[in-house]
Amino acid sequence: MKRYKFLLFFLLFSISYSAWGENTEIIEHTSPSYVDLQNYDLKFDGSKNDEKILNSIFSSIESGSIISIPYIKNSELPSYYSPLGTDKKSSLLINYNNKLRNISALDSIDGFPKIQFDANGVLSYKKSVSKNDKSIVPNIWIEYYNNHTSPKGERPDHINFVLMGHTGESSGYQANNSHSSGDMINLQNVLRSMGRSGWSAFDINNYNFMYRYGTNWVWNSVQQLDELGNTPIHTTDKAFNDSSDTEEWVQEWDLSGFGPEAACSFYNPSCGYRTGFLFNAWLSGGGYNEKWKPKHQYKLGDAINVKLNEKYYSFIVIKPGISNDLEPIWNKSYDVVGCDPLYPNSNTAHATLIDAGNHLLETCQGYKNKHDNPLHDGSVEWSFNSPMGLEISNFIRLSQSKSQDIKYGTFLSSDATFYNAIIDFSEAHFYSALAYNVFIRSKPDTYIDFSAQATKETQNIHLLGYDSENKSLSYKFNNISIFKIKDEGGVVLKHMTRKNIKNLKGSEEGEIIFDITDHVPVIFLNGRWKKMSFSDDM
Repeated sequence: MKRYKFLLFFLLFSISYSAWGENTEIIEHTSPSYVDLQNYDLKFDGSKNDEKILNSIFSSIESGSIISIPYIKNSELPSYYSPLGTDKKSSLLINYNNKLRNISALDSIDGFPKIQFDANGVLSYKKSVSKNDKSIVPNIWIEYYNNHTSPKGERPDHINFVLMGHTGESSGYQANNSHSSGDMINLQNVLRSMGRSGWSAFDINNYNFMYRYGTNWVWNSVQQLDELGNTPIHTTDKAFNDSSDTEEWVQEWDLSGFGPEAACSFYNPSCGYRTGFLFNAWLSGGGYNEKWKPKHQYKLGDAINVKLNEKYYSFIVIKPGISNDLEPIWNKSYDVVGCDPLYPNSNTAHATLIDAGNHLLETCQGYKNKHDNPLHDGSVEWSFNSPMGLEISNFIRLSQSKSQDIKYGTFLSSDATFYNAIIDFSEAHFYSALAYNVFIRSKPDTYIDFSAQATKETQNIHLLGYDSENKSLSYKFNNISIFKIKDEGGVVLKHMTRKNIKNLKGSEEGEIIFDITDHVPVIFLNGRWKKMSFSDDM
């Protein structure tokens, strides 16, 4: 494994960690030994000779020693190297490429890392960057390769790094456990952003970067909280008779600060300075930004971006080789059927080749032999791959196990103060081929509540929604339909008796109600209700 400087660092980190894990007593040295690996006959070529020398060095060093590592590009350590003789070693201090012989001076040396255990067994690591450009590399690099093929039916978890903490007892279910006081933080990332470079320097406290090349299912980040206790949240434990005021948050984001926002954000949220959550997307993969090259050695799975009729498409190599002198004439008809070896009787481009009786109609390979139409380009074969675009079906999706009794109270809620619209899609764009630009879509008999005030008494008073029983868009007040628009196009007004109409308070000029006593609509004009006249039947 080659990782030159980072791998050397990780080796020495492992040495220190080994000593720390033994929980040995820290031995104070007024004159700790100094070891400069550059003075030994080390080739850093991964050889057995290097392994022998390194074992000898680390067997002889004392606690509190300084180890200086030369910077050697493309360094290689012996395979599966595990240094000997590091037991009961602690307070090891490590620095790179520097003739340092004084421990206290290391704090002021630019660009060189310091690893040390103090008298309390606390591991400290420091590195500064101000003048030495060579030091602008990762402080810690830990790399793990999963090239494991499991036997059928096995699915082991491969975990690169685990950080585990415990509050209270490490096992068991203890009542009134007093051994967990204060706040427990398992991992804390602290970044002090004090630079004054503006847009030319971005400070990012936590960056998860994931690359997907294959077909594994992927999650860039998973936040999971499991309730494993036997008592419902915020109730009295019936077994141990102690109460709980527990509350839970799977994730919380907080922002503190002061000062106004951009004036334009009062009508255009995207022009503001602060954003609580931003989801962005762009094109990658599929040969994006890759153009066809003449006399080029293409590998299997290489892809390029091709422009056809003012639109861009991805074409993929299905047979490796060297391309021609002249660019071929591209066409989407040059298409090849995909076959999944796990499902040989189906394919990715067409319907399953099995009939309703589960009888095989045709193998995927047989279908390929009939319908594959690759584009020949020298010794390379291309296939149409996909339009060069990106579609994302869901941004936020709420889901649950369908076989369990799980309910949600509210999807989105707020008690905040707003100075613009709560939801603003005034800048949204729609795909031109859509029949309708729909803002929100819901099931029948789902209503919008217009007058709730976060109390049970004010819920479901003024409702607007589609009534599937009456096949109409209905506006209801206290569960009584005030106004309906039928599917056929008819408009239905509220029905009231003549007596109730006359007793109405606060009627407005031009208000219309259907008088169910006389079976006639009435209108409020000049302070009085008047019947509306009609001609003969149609």
